[in-house]
Amino acid sequence: MYVRRILVTIAFVLISGGAAFAQLEEATPADAVTLRPSAAPAPTRWAAPPLHLGLAASFTALQAFDLVSTVRATSTGRGVEANPLMGPFVNHPAAFAALKGGATAMTLLAMRRLAKQHPKTAVFTFIGLNAAYAFTAASNLRVATAR
Repeated sequence: MYVRRILVTIAFVLISGGAAFAQLEEATPADAVTLRPSAAPAPTRWAAPPLHLGLAASFTALQAFDLVSTVRATSTGRGVEANPLMGPFVNHPAAFAALKGGATAMTLLAMRRLAKQHPKTAVFTFIGLNAAYAFTAASNLRVATAR
């Protein structure tokens, strides 16, 4: 049963990642000649690289803190992983870290892609993600250190 969950999770990640590139594979060299590049939006203060880099760094740090606090809370027996996709991996820290790292990398790549066309939306999405993970990690730490 455990191996089946792992295989289903891996298949889900591979399928969802492959679907994003399906349109690229369908294009032929003849299509590439006729395509016209879209006009890039004018740079704004929302597209500033230091802003996006800072938000990405804080997101990555919060993911690491969430990983550590989740493993600590569940190892003490006081907490359980609420995410059903991550739950089976919490008792295996290396697998949990690999899955969490992959999800973090996919999120960062998606945000980078979003920032190219919609920098303001990317900034606000990053802020929302950071706030949500800060709350989650703080909650995990409270559960882990409760007496």
